[in-house]
Amino acid sequence: NLEKKSDCFFFQNLSWINNCKKNYLEKNSSLEMKIILIKSNKESICLLPFQIVKKFGLRILVWAFQDYSDYNVPLTNKNFKISKDEFLNLWKKILKEISNIDFVFLNKQKLFAKKITNPFVEYLDNKINSNIYKISLNKPWEEYINFSINKKLVKDILRQKKNLEKMGNLKFVLIEDEKKKNEIIEFLISNKIKSLTKKSTNINSPMLKDAFYKGLEGEKHSNFQTHFSCLMLNDKILAAHWGIVDKGTFFYLLPANNNEDFFKKYAPGKILLYLLIKNCFENKLDFFDFGYGEENYKTRWSDYNDKLFVYFKFIKFKGGLYSFYLILKNNLKKINFIKNIYYKLIKN
Repeated sequence: NLEKKSDCFFFQNLSWINNCKKNYLEKNSSLEMKIILIKSNKESICLLPFQIVKKFGLRILVWAFQDYSDYNVPLTNKNFKISKDEFLNLWKKILKEISNIDFVFLNKQKLFAKKITNPFVEYLDNKINSNIYKISLNKPWEEYINFSINKKLVKDILRQKKNLEKMGNLKFVLIEDEKKKNEIIEFLISNKIKSLTKKSTNINSPMLKDAFYKGLEGEKHSNFQTHFSCLMLNDKILAAHWGIVDKGTFFYLLPANNNEDFFKKYAPGKILLYLLIKNCFENKLDFFDFGYGEENYKTRWSDYNDKLFVYFKFIKFKGGLYSFYLILKNNLKKINFIKNIYYKLIKN
């Protein structure tokens, strides 16, 4: 019931969390779930899905599966309101109730979920984690593509699209068939892993397992829809994308390109992104959201940006060194050269 009355993101949806539990928690003994439910007059008004992660000999309190969620907020009733004093008193009680933790690390937090303010950002001493980039879709497609986007970028994409069309039947396909969805999932994961392997990047994330995406298809989720698309030349997939449509926003989450060298020069991923954005305009959605990460290509397409925040605090003395490490890491990310390397490593 609380989920239906909330404006949280799909990352806080029960089906997303259940799928994370099946694909990660049950295989990782270093994690403990800590769910806090807050009631007022017998009505559930706020749910706080936390975990305790064991790392560097520390017990660290985090948002549940925050590494696999682009945005983290509490799951709250739309009418949820709390003053600063009330929240700080509540937060003390929560920390006392959970107990036996060395450090608190609440990452990738948004200040707002729709119109609901996140008190963990509003009332605690947060630092800016990163920018996030979006496209506002409340204008005609022609206005956006002619006045908001670099003309050379669009010209190059249309030229490459025309070159591919000369080779055969080039199609932008939205996938509804379950068998085809599984085919797209397997294409995305295999090509993403090949790309990451070439860059010597860690490929052990649950988000790079096809079971996660197939599992989510098996979950009942009424509040959001999975979205599968691909760019095909005749019967060959050149690029594909898996995303989510949630409350009028399209989330651009998992793109991948065909790793055959011949097709790379045609930039099929850029063509697919162009067609996806156009499709969102045609379907009159509110926003196209590029999700977590400050990769340069997102700035070229976006006309709107927002902030993500991080809160960390050591509870016990031995958490102090980890706090110093996070402060250093946060400051290094502000240096453009290091920031670009960081996002390539974590996102690609």
